[in-house]
Amino acid sequence: MRTGFFRWMQWVFASCLVIMVVMGPVQWGYAQTASANEAKVSSPGGYQQIHSKAQSKGTVKIIVKVRAPFTPESTLKEKDMHDQRAMTAQVQDQLIAELEGAGHKPADVYKYQYVPYIAMTVDSAALDALLSSSDVETVEEDIPVPLTLNLSVPRIGATQLHATNLRGTGVAVAILDTGVDKNHPFLQGAVVSEACYSTNSAQYNVSSLCPGGVTDSTAVGSALPYGGNCFSGGCGHGTHVAGITAGRSGVSGSPGPGVAPGAGIIAIQVFSRFNSDDSCGGAGTAPCVMSYTSDQIKALERVYALRNTYSIASVNMSLGGGQYSANCDSDSRKSSIDNLRAAGIATVISSGNSYYCGYVGAPACISTAVSVGATDDSDAVAGYSNSASLVSVLAPGSSISSSIPVADGGGYQSWNGTSMAAPHVTGAWALMKQAFPTASVSDILARFTSTGLSVTDSGCTSVTKQRINVYQAYRVTNDFNNDGKPDILWRNTSNGQNLVWYMNGVTRTGSVYLTTVTSQAWKIVGTGDFNYDGKPDILWRNTSNGQNLVWYMNGVVRTGSVFLTTVTDQNWKIVGTGDFNNDGKPDILWRNTSNGQNLVWYMNGVVRTGSVFLTTVTDQNWKIVGTGDFNYDGKPDILWRNTSNGQNLVWYMNGVTRTGSVFLTTVTDQNWKMIGGQNNY
Repeated sequence: MRTGFFRWMQWVFASCLVIMVVMGPVQWGYAQTASANEAKVSSPGGYQQIHSKAQSKGTVKIIVKVRAPFTPESTLKEKDMHDQRAMTAQVQDQLIAELEGAGHKPADVYKYQYVPYIAMTVDSAALDALLSSSDVETVEEDIPVPLTLNLSVPRIGATQLHATNLRGTGVAVAILDTGVDKNHPFLQGAVVSEACYSTNSAQYNVSSLCPGGVTDSTAVGSALPYGGNCFSGGCGHGTHVAGITAGRSGVSGSPGPGVAPGAGIIAIQVFSRFNSDDSCGGAGTAPCVMSYTSDQIKALERVYALRNTYSIASVNMSLGGGQYSANCDSDSRKSSIDNLRAAGIATVISSGNSYYCGYVGAPACISTAVSVGATDDSDAVAGYSNSASLVSVLAPGSSISSSIPVADGGGYQSWNGTSMAAPHVTGAWALMKQAFPTASVSDILARFTSTGLSVTDSGCTSVTKQRINVYQAYRVTNDFNNDGKPDILWRNTSNGQNLVWYMNGVTRTGSVYLTTVTSQAWKIVGTGDFNYDGKPDILWRNTSNGQNLVWYMNGVVRTGSVFLTTVTDQNWKIVGTGDFNNDGKPDILWRNTSNGQNLVWYMNGVVRTGSVFLTTVTDQNWKIVGTGDFNYDGKPDILWRNTSNGQNLVWYMNGVTRTGSVFLTTVTDQNWKMIGGQNNY
């Protein structure tokens, strides 16, 4: 169908060209349709602001969306993809030719390859001419935006995943920032590709930060923070962000490894030097660095072009500006973000540091981006963090120690900001991409938003978002189809059939039978990832001979099985699994139905490495019915039900130590049986 559609569109465009030849030059009239043309301006302030700037400054930098069909390329067949690119190029060339044919002289023209946009600098007359063209869909001012200024790595569960050899190895992340100092010990060997996109404009007193003053470069060393004419202290931000994302392990004097210490870094410098106090914010503020949208789109296109060279998990953009309470999907960066998302690459963007309540900056407001707000050391929303329902997730952003360039003194400094929060998510994405290489952006985001610590911004929006915990996201137990959502495992006690219900929340989306086990002596007693492949395995106990068995699973396919230590005393029942010693590996929880003892087996895969007794509960009316993290501290708690009076109770646990307990609603009807807790281990 798409192929036919593109052929039809080619015919339409060809017909339009023929009509233009017959009718003669395009008339660039404006007055008759002024209001419609002005409505094409999609940037803040609308037509009046952009036109006024063009008149007062002589020119204005803009990004033009041409009227060409666009679908994210990874969803298209190869021929349709090439047809789409060809049509985009055709309309781009046609528009420039028309503009120049009418006597206008656009400058700094850059035609994007993968999305239907052109960046250029024009005067007010050329702006009006563009707005009157039927080939133009929108015009947006190319507005420069500023930067959005180690205990955090363990806090989000990354250290636990490092212990299972998930370190982002074989995966790359892109850092669009002020460049990355690849010579810093913390980042030694991390940078795998470099590029620089920066602007020269005498009109606006802006100069490129690329080496040699060029505006575009993919040369080795092009993303060094001080490879160009950056002023002292002006370009350290990207190196700090890169260290949080992928700082290396075992570096003497470092604050500890980054979130994904095995990931490669695609370093892209997208900032320019502004030498005017008016641009930088008032008297004495120049010079400063800011980034034009047009340079950011170039960088996003560069990442997209490298998608088959590296296994790219995510893009980090710790930058932005403006104030948005709703999605800003007219933003010219969205098409590039959509292209990346369709290719399985997340664009992670800081929400901004403007203390806004109910608003975020752009491009964080783009609906297909992953926007990140910041939490402080107490796991509350940081006061400086823009907070709104548009925020996707939260991550630590306060007092984050990371690398600074050698030119700025080297070593490490502690900084605050949503700029520091976003790279925690970017690095976490790399860990998840290593674990689940075929997972979509939506799949991984679902894992982050269904786990972690719930944080309510009670002082502002009252919106609750999840502070990410990548360890929990990785170990979404009972997720048999890898969509980040728990499924339901059934066993038939009559015929021995075993069944998985695929679930989307509380809606069953499908079901699949597993291997039948006819012996009713075998009971399914838990699930857990016992071979560290990110997929739930099934734990069995034989109630006749005391054997214990793990089925290794790849989704709903059994790939192998291993027997554990036999426990012949049938008073001992396996009642749950959970990581009780915080080593990133599932342990096994037992209860003795004779004497009330409770026991944890510490496990290294299927090997028992130790055991610890918990508090004894002699009253056999109390049954352990599951485990789950009920207080969102990243540690498994224990869920109890009393089969006599219907009381339900949670033990809050710190490893094998009970730290408190809370009663749930009592259910006196004993026909109701509780069969599991949250099962997020």
